[in-house]
Order: sequence, then C-alpha cells, then structure tokens
Amino acid sequence: MTVGISPPERPQQQARRLLWLSILAGLSLLLGLITTLPQFYWVLFALHLVTIGPNSNLLGQIWYGGHAPRRPWRGRSNAS
Repeated sequence: MTVGISPPERPQQQARRLLWLSILAGLSLLLGLITTLPQFYWVLFALHLVTIGPNSNLLGQIWYGGHAPRRPWRGRSNAS
C-alpha cells in the first residue's frame, strides 16, 4: 500500500497567501478602530449613562462632529 505525499508548497505561494491575509487583517483592524467609539457611545446610552446631544458631553461633541449647531446671529440689522 502506497500513500501519496504532495510536495511542499513553494515559498512564493506562501508569501502571496500571507500578503492578502495581512491586508485583510489590516483592513479589519482599521474598521474596528473606526467603529469602536460609536459602538461604545451607544452602549453607554443604552445603559442610561450618557445622553445623546451635541452639548451633552465630550462623546456627544465628537459624535456630532466636534461642534454644536450655531444659533442665528442676533445683532443689529442694517435695514433700519
């Protein structure tokens, strides 16, 4: 009875396989870093530890782009 043994893979094929796997791992890590803060914010909101609003806390300021909506200017009008 003979058992067929395949020859070992060439290093170039292994390197190519590791390259796409490394790229996929890097993109997955980047996506995880980007989505961590919003997920954490929603968890804190669900636990009633924070409120959602631009002026509520630091996470709210980051969530809404770093600034609150501005009120209209209430100065003197030039029409009179």
